Amino acid sequence: PVHGPNGRWSSLSLIKNHGRAGAERDIRAGLGRCLLLTVFVHDVADRIIRRQVGSVIPVEPRKSESWGLTERERDCLIWIAAGKTIAQVACILSVTERTVVFHLVNARRKLGAANSYHAIMKAVSLGHIRAA
Repeated sequence: PVHGPNGRWSSLSLIKNHGRAGAERDIRAGLGRCLLLTVFVHDVADRIIRRQVGSVIPVEPRKSESWGLTERERDCLIWIAAGKTIAQVACILSVTERTVVFHLVNARRKLGAANSYHAIMKAVSLGHIRAA
């Protein structure tokens, strides 16, 4: 399951129609992209549902989307999206790991994201960063 803000969650199943040979390798190779896809689908579905029921059920305003990300927050998201670890991002940006975590937490908070994958997809969909 994908967990979003405020306790909302969803699930996405992907099926591959190929023989058993190589299936596990293919799944492992595409797992990161599948996770990003799942988070993206969750976010889009959440937005659609919120629009449809917004007139009936009051929902909290999404103030976070109007906030801009700092350059450092964008940098951290871009490197994490590229598959780098927090330690590697810290080394690349010449900062401490704690500083990278600080920027990622701020980016997630501003974007209303449940985790870094969710923050990356929201940042891409809102135009804060480009998809690789």
